[in-house]
Amino acid sequence: MRTVRVLLLVLLCFLGAHCAEDVTSFGDGLSVASAGSVAMFVLKATSSDGEIASAAVRASGSWCLETCTPWSLPHVLSDVGEGEASIEYMAPTRSGMYTLVVLVRVQNRTDLSSTESEVLMTLQVLPQQAVWHTTKLMLSSQTTGTRCPKGFYLVSERCLPCIEASLCQGTGYQVTAGSVPVLVSFADPYGNPAMRSEVTVEGLVLLANGFERLLGNEALSLQEGPNISVSRVHLNVQQSGNLTVSVLLLSQHVAGSPFTVEVVPGEVDSETSLLSVQQAYMTAGRELEVALQMLDTFENPVSDRQVVNTCSFRLYLVLSPPAALLPSPSSSDSSSSSSSCQTFVVPSQDSAALRLCGYQGPAGGGCLFSCSCDRVGDVNISAVLSFPDGRQEAIKNSLTLQVRPGLPNALATSITGAALSLATCGAVSVFSVYPRDMFGNLRQEEASPAATQLLPDSSCRSSADVLFSSRGGEHVGSFNVTCSGSYLLAVKLGGFLLIQQKEFLVRILPSSVCSSSSFAQGTGLTLATAGLEANFAVHLRDQFGNVAYTPTENCSSLTFRLSPDVLVELPLDNAGLGGEEEQEDNVRTVGYTSFIAGGYNVSLLYCLLPLRSTEGLAAAVKEQRVDREVTTATAGQVYTFTGHLLATYRVKAAR
Repeated sequence: MRTVRVLLLVLLCFLGAHCAEDVTSFGDGLSVASAGSVAMFVLKATSSDGEIASAAVRASGSWCLETCTPWSLPHVLSDVGEGEASIEYMAPTRSGMYTLVVLVRVQNRTDLSSTESEVLMTLQVLPQQAVWHTTKLMLSSQTTGTRCPKGFYLVSERCLPCIEASLCQGTGYQVTAGSVPVLVSFADPYGNPAMRSEVTVEGLVLLANGFERLLGNEALSLQEGPNISVSRVHLNVQQSGNLTVSVLLLSQHVAGSPFTVEVVPGEVDSETSLLSVQQAYMTAGRELEVALQMLDTFENPVSDRQVVNTCSFRLYLVLSPPAALLPSPSSSDSSSSSSSCQTFVVPSQDSAALRLCGYQGPAGGGCLFSCSCDRVGDVNISAVLSFPDGRQEAIKNSLTLQVRPGLPNALATSITGAALSLATCGAVSVFSVYPRDMFGNLRQEEASPAATQLLPDSSCRSSADVLFSSRGGEHVGSFNVTCSGSYLLAVKLGGFLLIQQKEFLVRILPSSVCSSSSFAQGTGLTLATAGLEANFAVHLRDQFGNVAYTPTENCSSLTFRLSPDVLVELPLDNAGLGGEEEQEDNVRTVGYTSFIAGGYNVSLLYCLLPLRSTEGLAAAVKEQRVDREVTTATAGQVYTFTGHLLATYRVKAAR
């Protein structure tokens, strides 16, 4: 029997049982155990008379090398008979590799002698299944100056749940919009890294406008790496706001869940940033506020601090094509044509057309610029970003605006035309108004200018209206006056006096002499004395009854015929421009002498047409009555005789 037992012990040692000189051991608890749980193995005395009297179980961690003293593990020894005893011990709570040392005292039942043996074993302590209250969250550092959320502290660019309150000093953890990584570190009840388990991740974003957005499955992704105790969850958050993340294990929040982080905009992106204005056009000389809205890749407005610290900006305004002035301004207006779009000049081949708009400062996730241009035309506004690393990127969108003229300016507006100083009765007289702003830009007014009436001086009783027609930027004023004299004219547009002078003095000339309006007055027209000169007056008028002094073309004389021996032709020259129109009336005197008494038909013609009320007029020439007869004469005395012939005689000598 003894031989059989010895053979059995040798076989157990060969199969892997731990054997000392007088004891062997076997069982799972000798090599593998779960952290913090009870493990068991069996000790057996090699002698048939031996029995296990006592045992002590100690362990030392492999990480201690030779610096640690083995510590005792709680255990219970139970005698199971036939020299065997079972030992149940409490495994270490920390997972890892251990050296298990069992001190065994074997007692001989016959002579009660005892021996002590030492059994050395390598023990692997495995973690238990992960539980929610020890599983932790680890958040990777995303931005410079990262601070962890409440209940976390920062270690090696990772946020770990606080163990002590003194560690939790940082708040306001920030991540940039995009993929937010959440690391889940699984642990058993004793904090040992445990095999990862299935978790539930929920994300809720509170947007700046107050709305909430629940992240769906498309915004969540789970990535498993080589570390079997860590899972990486990516939350795709594209809108800035406050992100609340919940991580649940077996329907329970893990340590630090839920937590809230602030999702902030990322770096300025030239592809998404926008230029905008409040109106679709510019007014010459007036500043226009241009907003450059700085956006990240996901079109989130960046903060003012990012605007100032991240980038510097240049905003360009280019006038294309160069503005044309139609028609060209007068020489007095030409001084304004040398300038163009203003503020700071940027060196360029066309420095007159390219300008850098003035920077006003950050405002609401962007920056404001003040731009102005003093030439009409189309302007293109574009922006270039200059990053600290030397990169320069142009904003994708640019603006094309129309520059419109400014308000009318008295000095720049031009009014031209001969009718502003001289016109003729009965003829349509015109003048042109070119309203311009202070830079000489021609205003394309839809409404015609308003003009006061032509106000006459005392010679005329009625005023005359001025009519306007528009063609592009030119406004043509016209008037037709029938009363000659001096008039006052003022031109206005939109209620503003366009010219520096208050009034124009317009001189209205009469039209040419008209026979049907001209007339003759005087006794000599119908009565004369033979041999004596008779006179009558001819009043020259135009077709409107104005005093006229301009002869009709190809007809420049007045013809008076009384009898075959009386024919008077009175030439009419254009004496009006010489100043004769200043007389009270333009009267031409006709004098004639008829030597034959009798009745005659009078013919008074101008341009072969009779003057007014002269057609069929008759004149009587009377004989001259001799009162006395001269019979004596005195030498040296002059005597006048009348009769058939009119003669004057001087008596040279007396006879």
